Amino acid sequence: MAALQLVSLPFFPRSPRFLYIDNGNAQGGEQALRRLRGERADISHEVYEMRQEKEKIEQLPKLSVLQVLTSRHLRFRLVLTAIIHMSQQFTGINGVFFYGREIYKSAGLQHVSVFALLPAVLNVVVVLLAVRLVERLGRRSLMLVGLAGMSCSYVILTAGLCFEKGFFNNSTSKGNWTSSLSIAGSLGVVIFFSIGPGPVPWMIVSEIFPQNARATAYAFAGVVNWGGSYLVGQFFLDILQATAPYGFCIFGGVSLIFAVLIYYLQPETKNLEIADIDRYFRRLAESDQESCACFFRAGKDTAK
Repeated sequence: MAALQLVSLPFFPRSPRFLYIDNGNAQGGEQALRRLRGERADISHEVYEMRQEKEKIEQLPKLSVLQVLTSRHLRFRLVLTAIIHMSQQFTGINGVFFYGREIYKSAGLQHVSVFALLPAVLNVVVVLLAVRLVERLGRRSLMLVGLAGMSCSYVILTAGLCFEKGFFNNSTSKGNWTSSLSIAGSLGVVIFFSIGPGPVPWMIVSEIFPQNARATAYAFAGVVNWGGSYLVGQFFLDILQATAPYGFCIFGGVSLIFAVLIYYLQPETKNLEIADIDRYFRRLAESDQESCACFFRAGKDTAK
C-alpha cells in the first residue's frame, strides 16, 4: 500500500490554495484548480475567493503555534476540532477494525478471514458516497446521522452477542439469525462511521481555520486523532473482556454523547466561503465573552 501511494502521488494535483496563497503562485494555483474541476468548469468565483483570502492574510500577522493555541478568536474552533476528532476515534471504530476477527469468532462464524474484509470494503464504498452527499446534505447533518447510526448499530451488535451467550434466555442460542444480528450491527457501525465521523472531521478543519492558522490546526487535530486511536487500540479489548457482552454499548453511549455535542456545537458550513465562516467564528468569540451559552448556540446556527 505504501508503495502504491508513493507511485501514485506524483499524479495527484497540488493544492490550489497552497500554490496561490502560500507560495504566491497565482498561475499555478489556477492551473491546479482547473485540473481538479475540469477544463470546462467555471473557476472564476473560486479564484476570486482565493485572491480575497490572500489579500486578507497579507494584512494579518503570522501566528506561531503558541499564538494559535492561545488565541481568543481560535479557541472555540480548537475546542470544536478536538470534539469532532475525538468523535472519530472514541466511538470505537478502530476497535471494530482491529478486532473484527474476534467479533466474528464470538458470533460463531466460519470463514472469518472473508468476513474480516467486509468492513474495509464497505468503508471505501460508503466514503465515496459520502463525498457526493456532503455538499447536498451538509457536514453537520452527515455527522449527526453517522453518530446516531453508530449508536443504534452498537445496540444491535450487543443484542446479537447477548443472544449468542444466552443472556436473555439463560441458554446459548447460536444460529444463523443471531450471527446475522451481530454481523449487521458491526457492519452498520462501519457504514455509519464512513458516512460522517470518518471523512467529515478533516474537512471541517480546513474550512473553519484561516490560512495562517491552518497548519497548526491540522497538527493539533492529528495529535488528538492519533492519541485517541492509540487509546482505543490499547484498551478496546480489555473493555470488551471486562464488560462482555455489553462492552459495545459503552461505545454506543459515547457515540450518542458526541451526537449531542455536535448538534449543539457544530455550525453548518455548507456552501459558505471561508471568509464568511471566519467572520462567524470571530463574531461568536466576541459575543458574551465566549460563555458556555454562546458555545451551545453555535450548532443551531449556520455559519453566515
